Amino acid sequence: MKFKLVERISEAEGIVNTFVWEPEEPVEWVAGQYIKYNLPHDNPDDRGTTRWFTIAAPPYEQKPRITTRFTLNDGSSFKAKLRTLGPGDTIEAGKPSGDFTFDVSRPAILIAGGIGITPYRAMLLQLDHDNADFKAHMLYANRNDQFVFRDQIDAVAKKQQNLTVDYFTDPRHIDIDDIKFAAEHFKDPLYYISGPEPMVNSFKDLLVASGVKEEDLKLDDFPNYDWPMK
Repeated sequence: MKFKLVERISEAEGIVNTFVWEPEEPVEWVAGQYIKYNLPHDNPDDRGTTRWFTIAAPPYEQKPRITTRFTLNDGSSFKAKLRTLGPGDTIEAGKPSGDFTFDVSRPAILIAGGIGITPYRAMLLQLDHDNADFKAHMLYANRNDQFVFRDQIDAVAKKQQNLTVDYFTDPRHIDIDDIKFAAEHFKDPLYYISGPEPMVNSFKDLLVASGVKEEDLKLDDFPNYDWPMK
């Protein structure tokens, strides 16, 4: 299926960009899922012409979003091509999939590192839109104070008394004590971890070592991103 680019939004001083798409036919998804994209281009590098991106939009917006960080040299041939797209350009997209979705039956500890905030934007905006009864504590770490979607997340937190959000920037990092403090307010929480792959694996190991069962973890790792939040 083809998606047509209808809007491009500069986030975090232009380092992060959001691409808003109009599908050629209606697409249904659950907040937190992802889509596989194919973007043919000249001289692709060894990472090829396909990527998987979390849908940064809640379903009620009806238009899928890619939100991604660019480096000075664009990082890959795929990213370099993506960066050239403007309104009216198209990309090939598959069907939404993935199980990194919100379970309203249990309290949630939401751990986000950098661009790993994207599934949480979709989740929190959809939960707020649906007037859902949920409990969550988010720990959001970034290399600087340019937190993507902060205004939108804070707006939801202001309306939802059972949502707490803590922000972490260098030199302060999320540690196991921060997570335990957030969790002690909840009974039987689920732990969601989204961000660069090394971050996700590190927090998974920390939580399991602290006694959290693996079945109480939901993971969404972003390969080929570095992790400054040590």
